[in-house]
Formats: sequence, C-alpha cells, structure tokens
Amino acid sequence: MGAPLTHTPTADSVTRQQDQLSEKALDGDYVENTTGTTDYVEGPKKQGGFGSKVKRHCVRFWWLHIIIFCIIFLIISLCL
Repeated sequence: MGAPLTHTPTADSVTRQQDQLSEKALDGDYVENTTGTTDYVEGPKKQGGFGSKVKRHCVRFWWLHIIIFCIIFLIISLCL
C-alpha cells in the first residue's frame, strides 16, 4: 500500500479561499474559514470626514483635554 495522500493547498486554492472570506466580511468581521479556525477579515476602509477625525481625536485624548483645562483654570484663578 502506498503512503496516504495529503492535500497541500496550492496558491490558487488559497487565493480562492481568501476571496471567499473577504466577500463574507464587508465591514470587518470574524469569519470561520474552511479549516475551522476563525480569522478577522477587514472590509473596505471607509473614508472619514473631518467630523469623524475630530470624534476619534476626542475619544483618544479626552484625558489630556481635562488636564489642560485644569491647568489653565488653576493658573487663571490663582493669578487673579
């Protein structure tokens, strides 16, 4: 008897699998691939306007804004 045949993925089958995964996930989603593992597939990037950039900045640096406000408030209130 011969050695058991094993399936080795070719470049074409891997590309086909990646295309199927990217079609399933539009905005970024966890998708289960054929091997049973879960991959995170990013969808197309959304073009953010000025408002979304400001919102992201405020979410990241809210603590810095509070510190700066407190420092300015203390300087003004103690000097007057």
